[in-house]
Amino acid sequence: MEVIDSENRLFKGRIKDISSNTTLIAEPQVLPSREPDILVTLYQGYPKGDKLELIIQKCVELGVNKIVPFLLTNSVVRIDSKKAKNKKERWQKIALAAVKQCGRNRVPTIEALKTLEDYLKNKNKENSTLVLYEKEGPKFSTLLENLKNQGIKAVDLIVGPEGGLTEEEVNAIQNNGGYSVSLGQRILRTETASIAAVSIVMYELGDLE
Repeated sequence: MEVIDSENRLFKGRIKDISSNTTLIAEPQVLPSREPDILVTLYQGYPKGDKLELIIQKCVELGVNKIVPFLLTNSVVRIDSKKAKNKKERWQKIALAAVKQCGRNRVPTIEALKTLEDYLKNKNKENSTLVLYEKEGPKFSTLLENLKNQGIKAVDLIVGPEGGLTEEEVNAIQNNGGYSVSLGQRILRTETASIAAVSIVMYELGDLE
């Protein structure tokens, strides 16, 4: 069977012994990493219903490094701190299940709900920020090609909830070095946009073939 150790290394071997906190593997064979070279953090506008669970599952399978649920102007849902804690625990379990299903080396972090102000205040300036905006922006694949030529290793991908981001939110991101990009002429549901955008990034910059 395949196992992952505390350093996110992937091994194949036969279980020899299991205790409460240790698993002993006989004749372990180190397997190549299944993690993409590009580090993608998805900042997802908090959607209605259970859409975020689908987004987490599929985007973890595609290779994201981290997912941060965002409360934005058009986020209809508002939850209290207790519910938010319970949801975060559930989201992390969904990520773990997706990792087991697709055979990744590590479990991506699912963070607690954040605001745009949190992001702008703590933004890693070495990461390229891409915000999906239906009203303007260059072709997504064209911008990614430019980033690839620059040797970019980390991308912050921002996707709005139902209703998208407001013009003021997009301007704030652009004023902090972000790029607005378009997925084309059709308006996509937030869950479709997130999965499509992560797929494109992984195809252009990662290991999706």
